[in-house]
Amino acid sequence: MPFDFQQLANFRLARGSHKQPNKGGNICVNEAAVIAAGFQYREIRDVSCLPDCFSRPVSEYAIYLNDFMMHRVRNELLVPFITRLPGTSDALGQGGARPAHRRRNRSPYRRGRV
Repeated sequence: MPFDFQQLANFRLARGSHKQPNKGGNICVNEAAVIAAGFQYREIRDVSCLPDCFSRPVSEYAIYLNDFMMHRVRNELLVPFITRLPGTSDALGQGGARPAHRRRNRSPYRRGRV
């Protein structure tokens, strides 16, 4: 069953973790990303609460930005990353092919070709 992104339209990104969205629909960026990835809603207190498909360093930075960004710009700047956070893990089996791909396709600038 495809994900209904319309339900995210009712949420607002807010500081901190949330056991469940409150009446104002407040959730953090990682909680919204968990929903967008098709997982059941869960409170995200730290990166250990995230599914394995989320990069720990990227998600930690998202938590930092979410918690310290001014409210008036949080939704504008972080909402585009809700659908990008899932699948960022580089754990074996998730993104193990990326390093080999990078070795094969290095920039010509690094080889002195240009």
